[in-house]
Amino acid sequence: MAKLIISFSNSLLNEVLLTQDSTTIGRGADNDIRIDNTLASTHHARVIQKGDQCFLEDLNSTNGTIINSEKVKTKELQDGDVIFIGKHELRFVKTEDSAEDDANFAKTILIRTSNNITPPTSNIPSAEPSEGGLIKIVSIVVGVLATVLGVYLFWKMRH
Repeated sequence: MAKLIISFSNSLLNEVLLTQDSTTIGRGADNDIRIDNTLASTHHARVIQKGDQCFLEDLNSTNGTIINSEKVKTKELQDGDVIFIGKHELRFVKTEDSAEDDANFAKTILIRTSNNITPPTSNIPSAEPSEGGLIKIVSIVVGVLATVLGVYLFWKMRH
């Protein structure tokens, strides 16, 4: 069995098991995997499974599809290949087809808070926060402090 691990800016977005013979990827709502980004074409690419092999086919997308560092039209996927569609990364993982894998996948939990998504700790390469994540945290703290100060000054002026 194979799956795609989808991430954006080092944040895990989703893991999708490839259970169909053909899985479409793109910006359009009718795709099996939707990439919500203007750099993705409406129907950007698809993964085709033939036996135990998987192939990625670019569907004449405007910006092209890159696997690892190579722009491709059609290519057989290998375990660990990274597909780039716009700024989204889709890591191809080929797993052994077993009940244990299915049970472990069922235990996967994604915690969504606003636009931030916390991946399972086993997928985090480093305990250090990313620069983008730190900037978001600082921006939120500054926003909260500014709101509190504004409320305090309004209250002080009224009394």
